[in-house]
Order: sequence, then structure tokens, then C-alpha cells
Amino acid sequence: MARISADNVPAILENLDIQILTDVTNPLCGENGATYVFGGQKGLPALLFSQVDQAMATFYKQANPTIFSLAGAGAGGGMAAGLVTFAHGKKLFQELILVLTCLILIIVSKGLI
Repeated sequence: MARISADNVPAILENLDIQILTDVTNPLCGENGATYVFGGQKGLPALLFSQVDQAMATFYKQANPTIFSLAGAGAGGGMAAGLVTFAHGKKLFQELILVLTCLILIIVSKGLI
């Protein structure tokens, strides 16, 4: 692929404020990345893990090389990386999930639900 351009991304995405909340810190690529950790859950044969991981790495090296250092970019099979790269998404800290989970546990344990 010669280049990747955001020229055809709908302008409406420029005005959206997309906050990404993940419950994982997996990177986009590599041994702990989206493909190797979540690919099997999504039905990807293990035989293809290396090929798919490499294709994703090649794509994002051109689209957004900084995405490789973002913890949680591998969330949703790499959906978080796409939202950050093409929809100006902002990744929220995983700690918020912990706070929300604790809040839910407190509510449930108090019988408020």
C-alpha cells in the first residue's frame, strides 16, 4: 500500500467527542496484542495469527505509528486503535472500569438493584 489517507473520513466525525473505555490494556500488535489474545475468541484460526498480526502492524505503521505505544489499543480486536486513528477517539484510563465495577458491586451488595 502506497499511502493511507483520511480524506474520505466523514466530516461529522471531526465534531464527535469519542471516549474509549476499555477493560484491557493489551497493545494493538505482538504477542500480547489483539490478534494473539483475542483472535481465537473471534474465530480466527491460530494458523493465521502471525499473518493477521503482521498485516495490522503494516497498516498502522502507515496510518498511525504512535498507536503501538497506547495501552488498550488492542481492545475490541483493535477497534480502539481504529477509533483513535480515524475518529479522533480519546482513550480513557482502564482504572475507570475498576471504579465502575466496585460501584456496581456496592450497589448490588446493598440490595439497591
